[in-house]
Amino acid sequence: MKTDLTATVIGGSLELDTPLALPDKSRVRVTVASLSETNDGWQTALTSLPLE
Repeated sequence: MKTDLTATVIGGSLELDTPLALPDKSRVRVTVASLSETNDGWQTALTSLPLE
């Protein structure tokens, strides 16, 4: 099984946005990529919109 999920880092641990359908104590491999660059993009796009 391979899936992409998003999560929030809280106190050094990951809190998943959606539940993961695996039994407790399952071992998984995790790769982390920051979404901050993506989140900044929508703010830039909004500020460039003309105000009426």
